[in-house]
Amino acid sequence: ILTTVGKDKTDGRQAPSYFLYCEMGRRVFANLDNFVFEGIKFTVTKFTWTFAPKGGGRQAVVENANGQIVPGSFKALVQTARSGDKFIIDDVTAQGPNGPVKITNGSVFTIL
Repeated sequence: ILTTVGKDKTDGRQAPSYFLYCEMGRRVFANLDNFVFEGIKFTVTKFTWTFAPKGGGRQAVVENANGQIVPGSFKALVQTARSGDKFIIDDVTAQGPNGPVKITNGSVFTIL
């Protein structure tokens, strides 16, 4: 299961802050790539997000979110992000057909 933000698969990639905010900053998804069975869905029920600024002078932020909606505090930091800043989404739990599932691989976005 791959964790993504929005519909684009950008795990471990670099993105301009406006792209992260406009295109991806709405929901966190749990996608099944190359999965044999079609139509099986997982809905994110909670996740942790981290803002890791590059350089000094700004504080790192770690927050927990319930549901799949990206919180306003995340969006606000994306709007003021600088080149080299990182946003990390991890510790994801999703609801699948057989109950909750812990997703071990998160997503890291580095601002260009």
